[in-house]
Amino acid sequence: FERFRSLNVRSNDQLDELVSQCQNIVQGVQPQTLRDDAQVRQTFNRELSSVQATLDELLVDRPRRRIIRSPK
Repeated sequence: FERFRSLNVRSNDQLDELVSQCQNIVQGVQPQTLRDDAQVRQTFNRELSSVQATLDELLVDRPRRRIIRSPK
């Protein structure tokens, strides 16, 4: 999360909100708890899937640049 903030990709308030939401989801969850507790794992997966769905809506396909090369 700190890496995202350091990259300064803050062109979208929704993206900032999703990063904060992800940080709240993973906060306090220990890796061993995810391994051992199926209920926690299922809840974790459901919440992150919701974030992923929202993020997918934010992604747009941009046209590729057309590079014209001069003949040699």
